[in-house]
This record gives sequence, structure tokens and C-alpha cells, in this order.
Amino acid sequence: MNRISAETMFVTAPYEPTSGIIAVNRLSVSVDEETVVSYIQNTLGNAELAYNMAARCNLPGADQLFLERFSQLFQSGNYDEAAKVAATAPRGILRTQQTILQFQTVPSQPNQPSPLLQYFGILLETSKLNKEESIELCKPVVGQGNKQLLEKWLKEDKLECSEQLGDLVKSIDSTVALSVYLRANIPMKVIQCFTETGQYQKIVLYAKKVNYQPDYIYLLRSIMRIDPDQGVQFAPLLVQDSEPLADLTQVVDVFVEQNLTQQCTAFLLDTLKNNREDQGHLQTRLLEMNLMQAPQVADAILGDNMFTHYDRPHIAKLCENAGLLQRALEHYTDIDDIKRVVVQTHLLNPEWLVNYFGRLSVDDCLECLKAMLQANIHQNLQVVVQIETKYHEQLGTEKFIDLFESFNSYEESAIDMDALHIEKEDPLLTPNVRSQSSPIIVCHGDLIAQETDVIVVCSSSKYLFKSICQAGGDSVSTSYNQQISGSPNAPIIIVEPAGKIASKKIYFLPWKTNSDQSILCKSIEDFVSLALEKAIDHKYRSIAFPAIGCGGFKCSIQLISRTMVRTVYSKLKTYQMSVSFVIQPDKKDIYDEFKKHIDELQPPPSSIILKTIATKLGKGMIEVEMGDITKQKVDVIVGSSSSGILREIIIKAAGKESRMAYDIELKSHPNSVLIAIPSGSLPCKQIFFVKWEPNDNEEILQQSLIDLISTVVQNVISHNFTSVAFPAIGCGKHACSVDIVVKTMVHEMKKHLIQRKLSWTVKFVVNDNQENVYDEFCKQVLTTEDGFHEATIYQLPVTWEKSAEHKTRFTLSTKVHEYQTIASNFDQAMKGKYTDIIKIERIQNERWYMQYLAHTKDFRKRLNMDTEKRLYHGCPEQAANTIIEDCFNRSYAGVNGTVYGVGVYFSSDATYSHGYTKPNANGERCMFLSRVLVGKTTKGNNKMKTRPLGFDSTTDEKHIFVTYHDAQAFAEYLITYK
Repeated sequence: MNRISAETMFVTAPYEPTSGIIAVNRLSVSVDEETVVSYIQNTLGNAELAYNMAARCNLPGADQLFLERFSQLFQSGNYDEAAKVAATAPRGILRTQQTILQFQTVPSQPNQPSPLLQYFGILLETSKLNKEESIELCKPVVGQGNKQLLEKWLKEDKLECSEQLGDLVKSIDSTVALSVYLRANIPMKVIQCFTETGQYQKIVLYAKKVNYQPDYIYLLRSIMRIDPDQGVQFAPLLVQDSEPLADLTQVVDVFVEQNLTQQCTAFLLDTLKNNREDQGHLQTRLLEMNLMQAPQVADAILGDNMFTHYDRPHIAKLCENAGLLQRALEHYTDIDDIKRVVVQTHLLNPEWLVNYFGRLSVDDCLECLKAMLQANIHQNLQVVVQIETKYHEQLGTEKFIDLFESFNSYEESAIDMDALHIEKEDPLLTPNVRSQSSPIIVCHGDLIAQETDVIVVCSSSKYLFKSICQAGGDSVSTSYNQQISGSPNAPIIIVEPAGKIASKKIYFLPWKTNSDQSILCKSIEDFVSLALEKAIDHKYRSIAFPAIGCGGFKCSIQLISRTMVRTVYSKLKTYQMSVSFVIQPDKKDIYDEFKKHIDELQPPPSSIILKTIATKLGKGMIEVEMGDITKQKVDVIVGSSSSGILREIIIKAAGKESRMAYDIELKSHPNSVLIAIPSGSLPCKQIFFVKWEPNDNEEILQQSLIDLISTVVQNVISHNFTSVAFPAIGCGKHACSVDIVVKTMVHEMKKHLIQRKLSWTVKFVVNDNQENVYDEFCKQVLTTEDGFHEATIYQLPVTWEKSAEHKTRFTLSTKVHEYQTIASNFDQAMKGKYTDIIKIERIQNERWYMQYLAHTKDFRKRLNMDTEKRLYHGCPEQAANTIIEDCFNRSYAGVNGTVYGVGVYFSSDATYSHGYTKPNANGERCMFLSRVLVGKTTKGNNKMKTRPLGFDSTTDEKHIFVTYHDAQAFAEYLITYK
């Protein structure tokens, strides 16, 4: 047979035009996919073939067949076959939420998988689940906590990943959820998971890869709270590129919020290493934070000359405050600043100081030398002579001769300088505690005629306001009315004077009187302060006030005059300004009262040299002064109940009002640890008399002083005071050991300043005939060998909530484990004693909590064991509110009994504490669940007013514990119940 072609011929036929044949050697067949199934079903009448072809080839046209078959099988209970139909239906027409819901409604048969799982099983064998199927399949798996099965399906690409699926999976495993979010391309959730799983270093790389810009500052803040060490590593990633991912200033803010000064310093040293001018504000901030918290670090940075664009005057001031006087002089350019620092030669390296004078001009040099001799001729003469020796040719010998002769010291350095009566400034380590020098006067006259920079007018005083407007004419009235109509609530209106008014400016301030003296005093302070601050801002040098409230308002003349004068003195400690109180000529009583208070605060001229030293400690300041405790311009002065002489001196100087208050308090609270009374005529705000007794036993004496300091500190905090003055307790008539008294008082005060981070001024005031006591106080205050140079950093509980409103009470949800545990224990302890828990509040008093943690650390270190107990404390509602703000104050000890000691009582038996609660108007009672440091305890009795020596608390040896230190317990929760 002859082949006409090597290829296969499918079909041949005669081809007449050539008398040959035509053959087909290639076949290409196509069908219309949209109609072929319908054709088979409707034209050929073969429904089964149409069904199978649609299923196998995923073709349309048989949808109704599949829907009917699925419905038929499902209704007949043949769920397995129905599932197969739904799974194989073309184009997923049955893979819907409706189908899933139908399978979910079918109950499972014993020992058989549910129809829904059979359906999902068939889908998993043949294809990938869609979004809804993936979520519904994973719900029971997540409920079982079977993350291995989830990981298997993800690895096999059986699930369609979505944000909803990731959120579902996250409840059991963040890592698996991360895998879902990555596949679903949900950048925000991916980064959130990176954060929660500690994969911080991947955040930046991922965000860049997917071109996503997260809130990096929020992320950094979150990481810092969770893991500060990781946050420190994450921060540089945000600023390493030429175009930083986050604002550098905001990054620094996050470090500061977490009090990570050391880490922030390292971060900024690396980031700012190029010394760019546009980063000068951050150079300033770096130096500022270290000068305030770690001066030695700032000193090293300045010594390396790394930066040149920071705010030099500001840093100079901070250097001075931190005691880095050499660095301060290197930065100061104003001669007044230089003179203030250079006189403290005992704190400067002599060789460096002599060389420093070579930088000054001739006039500045001579001014500084004169200031040095004026300040302390004994201390500074030697270095002045050294400077003269080195620079006499440049400065001129005659000028030095004139300078020395003016102090009677040229060529007479061996003269007895004690014979000279030379006024000198207090040799303080900081400039803001110097004696008042701004002139404050009271005068008879008319405010209109005062030729001061500013006159202050109370716009609420109809008579004064009218007279000023009349004297100023239409110009003053119009200007005032225009401003007040535009800003009706403006705290101050400033008007240009006109007409007969002699001042440069008129300040109109509103003011309201009040029957409550404390509110009245506060309003006067605000009135005076606002006027002074505005005048200082405008760099004015003189201001005149009327005696507000002493006319038609009929306020207390004594209260008004005292408050106005004290406020002026307080505001003008660091700014020179002349202040006049202008009194109407016929108001002699008002004039006399103002004069009395000015004279009290203005110390009389004296040839006595005031001996004072001071040093900065943490955020606070400790001073030692040889002087009079009654003359101290602080918030509170302290007296001792054991010293009748001192008590009488203080009360006599304070006046009748204070004596009456003391007698009333003593009668009302004879067992009170501390009695607080108003200051009367004294320049302080309040007087504390603390119960204290001397003792020959040195250990008991020391412990009593520790308790005294703690009591005072707690009450100063409660009153929101920031300055306090102590006498040298026990060093007079009682003849206690000066060494123990001074060392204990100074040590304890330093400890409180550092651990509590208090921005206080603390003064120890010694009588001028107690030179040895003064010297010992100076020694202890200035010592650097007591370890008080680094503040302890504490971590707040993780359950605590953030609050922009500075709340201290947070009501717990009944659904959280925290609430359920407390409620369960309370229920077991109080069976039959209560009907309902109204609420449980968490107490978030950060100040009190820090004090308690400091005590906890001390107890553990001393006792080498944990003695903390969870105990109950019942009390009335009003007492509970006070405790939440001011802790368990021992000043109220003894109110409900003293069987086991005069302290604060706690019990492990809630029914016992229940006996000390009282129902309020709604029948609700209060009970604290507290953390208490019982320490080393012993059985107590009613004679124990302080803890026995060697013990921390007393007990009934069953369930009662009595504490003697306010920070020994922390009210953690308040249970309100019926």
C-alpha cells in the first residue's frame, strides 16, 4: 500500500475538481461553553450527562440541577451526598454562607462527624476554602485551641486568609495570626503582631517592603512600656535614614516619659554626633536632662566639646544649679551671672579660676575681684592675690592697689580680718535662694498719680474702676470696652494710660470675694501673681497695687494685707521690681496693717553675718542655716511637743489665733502624732507640732527621729507643700547625741527626697549659739558618701489603667479575673454578714504606691524575706475617701481603740474589720483590701505608742496587725457592699 503522507489521516473523500481525494490530517474542535450544557440537557434530553459535564468541566447551564439535587439530598437527610454536591457544584454556586448555615442547623449524630465538618472535609480534599468557609471552619478549631491544625491548613494553602480570620486565630496564638495577616496583606495587624510577639526589629523592614507608614511614635511608646530594652534598640531604626521615619523630638519624648535618662543620653549622643545646627534644641535637651539628673554625665559631655549649637545661657544656668560652677563660668557672658558664681572660690579649682580671669575684659575682671572680696574676704583673698600676681601688668597695678585699699587689705594679708565688719551674701550653691532685695513699700496716696510702670486696677471694684476711667478719659474707657467685648472672660486687660494717669500701663483684673477664707486667699494670690507675672514678662521695674477687698467688699484687712504682701515676696525672689501698695490717705488702719506685714518679712539691718549653706539633692534642695525658726519663709515650720520652750517661742510669735488653734487641736486630739495649726503672724503657711520624746537609748532615739521625719514628710505631702524647716530637735536642753540626731535627720530627709522624687526645699535651722550643731549639719548635708545620688526606679502594676484625668479610683469589671478573685475571697470570709457587693475599686495612688515599694525594698533587704500580707481594714465612707488620697495616716490612730498599740489596725478576718464600718445614707459600707508589711512582729498592748525596738508591727497573735509607719501599708482595693 502506498502512503500519501506520513501523518495520520482522520477522514478522506473524493475531490472532483482534480479527480483526486481530500484528506483531514488535523482536528481542532471547540464548543460553546456557555450553551453546551443547556444543549445536552434541553436538546439531547440527557440531564445526567449535563449534570456530570457541568461538574467535571465547571461549566454553567446546570445550576438548577445542582440546586435541586442538593435540596433533595439535604431534605432526605443524605447529608454526606448533599455535601459532595455542594462541594462539586460548578463555579462554587453552592459554596455560600447560606449552605454553611444549613449544615450548622443539622445536629451531630453520636460517634460521627457533624455534617458541617463532612462538608468542609470534602472541600479541603478538593480545593481551597473561600473567606467565609475558612472563618467558619476555624471557629471550632480555635475553640479547641488546636493551633497545629491551623498551621497545617495554612502550610497547605487551604484557607483564604483575611483580617477577620486573623482576628479569630489571634485569640489562641499571635504567631499563627501573624501568618494569616501576612498572607492577607493587612499591614496594620502584621505590625501589631510583630510588636506583641517581640519581633520589633522586623517592623521597619516589613513596613518599607509593603510601602506602609505606621504611627512609629505610638509603636515606640508601646514597645517601651512592654520591653524598655527592646524599645531602646528600636528607636535608632526610626532615625537612621537620611529621611527619618519619626520626628526625633517625639522619639526623645518617649524616652523621657519612661524616665530612661541614661538610655536617652546614649541614643542622642549617637544621633547628634554630626553636631548639626538644626538639632541645637536637642543638644540643649540632652544636656538639660543630664544636668538635672546626672550632672557628672553632663560634665563629661561638655568636656568633650561635642556640641556647639545648644542654648548656652540656659545650660549655664542649669550648670550653676547642678553645682558645676566651672562649666557655668565657661558658658556665662553676662557679668552679673559671672560675679554670682565666681565668688564661690571654695567650689572652684584655684588654678583653673586664675586662668579663667585671663579671658575677661579689664573692667569685668576688676568687677569680679571686687565681688569676691565683698562676698567673703577671708575665703577669697588668697586667690585674688594669685590673680593680681599673674595679671597685674595687663590690669594695672594701681587699680589693684585701689581695690585692696578699699578693703583695707593691701600688703596686710596677715591682718585680723575678723575685725572688719563686711556684709556678705549667703554662700549658697544656687542663685535662687538669696535674700530679698526688691523694695516693697506701702504709702498713702492716689493710684492715679503713681509714676510707676504699671498700676493694677480691680475691675470688679465699681468705685476704683470708675475713678480710673474718669481720670483716663474716653481713651481708657473705649480701649477697655473694646477688649472686654471681644474677650469677656479675659483674665487681664492691658490699656494704654491717658489723661491724668501717670503710669506707663494700666492692668485691669477681675476679682471676686468669698466667705471661705482659703478660697479668698487663693483668689488674692492669683490676682497679685498674674499682675506681677505679666509685668515681669514685659520687663517692667515698678508696679503699684491698691488694697483690694478692703473697701466695699469689707474683707478682713489682716488677711488681705498679709496675703498680698507674702505673694509679692514669693514672686520677687528672682526678679528685681519695685512694688507699692497705695492706700487712701484716710485709711490709717489699712496702711498700718500692710506696714506691719512688710516689716515682718523685711529683715532689719544687722552686722551679723548670716551663716547658710545649701546643696541640691535629686530634684530638691537641703539648706542649713544659723538663724531663727520663726523667721523662715517656707510653707511649714516644725516644732516638737517635748520642747516647751521652742513651742512657746513659736506660738508666741505666731499670735493669739495660732495659740487658740493649738489649744483646740490638743484638746480634741490628745493622742495625735501631729498637730497642724495656722501660721498666724509668721511668714510660713502652717506650723506642725510633732509628738516626740528624747531617749538615752541611742537605738530608740534614732528610731524616734526616723518616725518623726516620716510623719512630717507624709503631712507635708498631704498639704501639697513644697518647703519645710526643722529645728535641731533634741540638741538643746535635752542634750541628745548631736551625732545621732543630725546624722539621722539629714539621712532620712535625703532618703525621702530621692526615693519620692520631691522637688522640695528643706531647711535645718540651728540657733546662733550652737556652732558645733551647725557644723555637724553642714558636714552631713554636704557629704557625698551616703549613697544618695541615684533615684530608684519602680514599675507600676501591669493591671493599672492610664488616665488623662489623674484619677485614683477605677471600678473593676465584674467579668475580669481581678474582680472575681477578690469577690470570691470576700464572700468566703463574710458569709452571712453581707447581701451584695456594690462595686470593687482599684486604688491607683502612684505617690503612695512608690512610698510603699520603697518600704518593701527596705524590709526585704533588712529581713531577707517577704513579710507582705493581704489584710482588711474597715472604716466609714468619709475616712475611706481620706485614706485613698493621703494613705493610712497615724495622726488618727486611737480613734477606734488601742488594745494592741497606738497605730493603724488591719485584720486577716474580714468579719472583724466589718465591725468598724458604718453604713452611709444608702446603707453601703466600705472595706479596704490592703497590702501590709508586717515585718518582724510581736504581741502588742495599749501602752505601745510606737513600734517596740527591733520590731516593725504588733499583733494579737491571731489575726490583728498594727502598723506604726504610714507607708507600711497600701490600700490596694476598696470594696463597697451592703
